Amino acid sequence: MNINRLMILIFFAVSLLTACVQTKKQSLIEKTSIDIDRVDRIEISKHEKPPDTTKFALKVLTDEQAKLFADKWNHTNNPELRKYLPSYSLTIFLKSGALRHFRVGGKYIKENNDYCLDFGDEKFFTDLYSNSSDLIISGQNGNDRNQTK
Repeated sequence: MNINRLMILIFFAVSLLTACVQTKKQSLIEKTSIDIDRVDRIEISKHEKPPDTTKFALKVLTDEQAKLFADKWNHTNNPELRKYLPSYSLTIFLKSGALRHFRVGGKYIKENNDYCLDFGDEKFFTDLYSNSSDLIISGQNGNDRNQTK
Protein backbone atom coordinates (compact mmCIF):
# COMPACT_ATOMS: atom_id res chain seq x y z
CA MET A 1 0.00 0.00 0.00
CA ASN A 2 2.81 2.45 0.86
CA ILE A 3 4.60 1.66 -2.41
CA ASN A 4 1.49 2.65 -4.39
CA ARG A 5 1.26 5.98 -2.55
CA LEU A 6 4.96 6.62 -3.14
CA MET A 7 4.60 5.84 -6.87
CA ILE A 8 1.60 8.19 -7.16
CA LEU A 9 3.49 10.95 -5.31
CA ILE A 10 6.52 10.55 -7.57
CA PHE A 11 4.28 10.61 -10.66
CA PHE A 12 2.63 13.88 -9.59
CA ALA A 13 5.97 15.47 -8.65
CA VAL A 14 7.52 14.60 -12.03
CA SER A 15 4.39 15.84 -13.85
CA LEU A 16 4.46 19.13 -11.95
CA LEU A 17 8.14 19.74 -12.61
CA THR A 18 7.75 18.91 -16.29
CA ALA A 19 4.82 21.34 -16.60
CA CYS A 20 6.78 24.13 -14.88
CA VAL A 21 9.79 23.70 -17.17
CA GLN A 22 7.58 23.69 -20.27
CA THR A 23 5.74 26.83 -19.13
CA LYS A 24 9.01 28.71 -18.58
CA LYS A 25 10.37 27.68 -21.98
CA GLN A 26 7.13 28.78 -23.64
CA SER A 27 7.30 32.21 -21.97
CA LEU A 28 10.82 32.77 -23.31
CA ILE A 29 9.63 32.01 -26.83
CA GLU A 30 6.72 34.46 -26.50
CA LYS A 31 8.91 37.52 -25.82
CA THR A 32 8.84 39.53 -29.02
CA SER A 33 11.38 42.26 -29.64
CA ILE A 34 10.22 45.80 -30.36
CA ASP A 35 11.35 47.22 -33.70
CA ILE A 36 11.28 50.96 -33.03
CA ASP A 37 11.03 51.69 -36.77
CA ARG A 38 7.63 49.95 -36.81
CA VAL A 39 6.27 51.83 -33.78
CA ASP A 40 3.80 54.66 -34.38
CA ARG A 41 3.54 55.68 -30.72
CA ILE A 42 3.57 54.32 -27.19
CA GLU A 43 0.90 55.39 -24.71
CA ILE A 44 1.16 55.07 -20.94
CA SER A 45 -1.59 55.35 -18.34
CA LYS A 46 -1.48 55.21 -14.56
CA HIS A 47 -3.62 52.84 -12.51
CA GLU A 48 -5.10 54.63 -9.52
CA LYS A 49 -5.91 52.73 -6.34
CA PRO A 50 -8.85 52.99 -5.84
CA PRO A 51 -9.78 53.87 -9.44
CA ASP A 52 -10.85 57.47 -10.00
CA THR A 53 -13.27 57.56 -12.93
CA THR A 54 -13.15 61.38 -13.10
CA LYS A 55 -9.42 61.36 -13.90
CA PHE A 56 -7.84 59.30 -16.63
CA ALA A 57 -4.43 60.59 -17.55
CA LEU A 58 -3.31 59.07 -20.81
CA LYS A 59 0.12 60.14 -21.98
CA VAL A 60 2.31 59.43 -24.97
CA LEU A 61 6.04 58.75 -24.78
CA THR A 62 8.43 61.04 -26.62
CA ASP A 63 10.50 59.51 -29.43
CA GLU A 64 13.53 59.35 -27.12
CA GLN A 65 11.50 57.66 -24.36
CA ALA A 66 10.03 55.17 -26.83
CA LYS A 67 13.51 54.25 -28.09
CA LEU A 68 14.80 53.90 -24.51
CA PHE A 69 11.87 51.64 -23.58
CA ALA A 70 12.30 49.49 -26.70
CA ASP A 71 16.06 49.13 -26.07
CA LYS A 72 15.50 48.09 -22.44
CA TRP A 73 12.78 45.60 -23.46
CA ASN A 74 14.91 44.10 -26.23
CA HIS A 75 18.01 43.70 -24.02
CA THR A 76 16.36 42.37 -20.84
CA ASN A 77 16.26 38.58 -20.64
CA ASN A 78 15.57 37.59 -17.06
CA PRO A 79 11.96 36.35 -17.02
CA GLU A 80 10.43 35.39 -13.70
CA LEU A 81 6.95 34.47 -12.61
CA ARG A 82 5.29 37.29 -10.61
CA LYS A 83 1.79 38.34 -9.66
CA TYR A 84 1.12 42.00 -8.98
CA LEU A 85 -1.44 44.72 -9.39
CA PRO A 86 -0.24 46.96 -12.21
CA SER A 87 0.67 50.56 -11.50
CA TYR A 88 0.91 51.51 -15.19
CA SER A 89 -0.26 50.20 -18.55
CA LEU A 90 1.66 50.70 -21.77
CA THR A 91 0.20 50.25 -25.23
CA ILE A 92 2.36 50.16 -28.33
CA PHE A 93 0.61 51.27 -31.51
CA LEU A 94 2.43 49.82 -34.50
CA LYS A 95 2.34 51.48 -37.91
CA SER A 96 0.62 48.33 -39.24
CA GLY A 97 -2.33 49.01 -36.92
CA ALA A 98 -1.46 46.19 -34.50
CA LEU A 99 -1.39 46.79 -30.74
CA ARG A 100 0.78 45.39 -27.95
CA HIS A 101 -0.32 45.76 -24.32
CA PHE A 102 1.99 45.72 -21.30
CA ARG A 103 1.35 45.81 -17.53
CA VAL A 104 3.85 47.42 -15.19
CA GLY A 105 4.39 46.94 -11.47
CA GLY A 106 7.37 48.78 -9.98
CA LYS A 107 10.40 47.76 -12.00
CA TYR A 108 8.66 44.72 -13.54
CA ILE A 109 6.81 44.52 -16.84
CA LYS A 110 4.80 41.74 -18.46
CA GLU A 111 3.01 41.37 -21.77
CA ASN A 112 1.10 38.15 -22.48
CA ASN A 113 1.29 36.17 -19.27
CA ASP A 114 2.57 36.40 -15.70
CA TYR A 115 6.22 36.02 -16.64
CA CYS A 116 7.75 39.44 -16.29
CA LEU A 117 11.03 41.16 -16.97
CA ASP A 118 12.99 43.11 -14.38
CA PHE A 119 13.96 46.52 -15.80
CA GLY A 120 16.22 47.03 -12.76
CA ASP A 121 15.18 50.61 -12.00
CA GLU A 122 12.31 51.25 -9.56
CA LYS A 123 11.74 54.74 -11.01
CA PHE A 124 12.01 53.90 -14.73
CA PHE A 125 8.26 53.78 -15.44
CA THR A 126 7.43 56.58 -13.01
CA ASP A 127 9.90 58.80 -14.87
CA LEU A 128 8.47 57.74 -18.24
CA TYR A 129 5.00 58.72 -17.08
CA SER A 130 6.06 61.97 -15.43
CA ASN A 131 8.09 63.17 -18.41
CA SER A 132 5.75 62.10 -21.23
CA SER A 133 3.26 64.31 -23.06
CA ASP A 134 -0.43 64.53 -22.16
CA LEU A 135 -2.73 63.03 -24.77
CA ILE A 136 -5.97 64.76 -25.72
CA ILE A 137 -8.59 62.47 -27.22
CA SER A 138 -11.28 64.03 -29.39
CA GLY A 139 -13.50 63.27 -32.37
CA GLN A 140 -15.99 60.49 -32.81
CA ASN A 141 -15.13 57.38 -30.81
CA GLY A 142 -11.92 59.08 -29.59
CA ASN A 143 -10.07 58.35 -32.82
CA ASP A 144 -8.27 61.70 -33.02
CA ARG A 145 -5.35 61.87 -30.59
CA ASN A 146 -3.14 64.92 -30.12
CA GLN A 147 -0.10 65.39 -27.89
CA THR A 148 0.42 68.34 -25.60
CA LYS A 149 3.06 69.13 -23.03
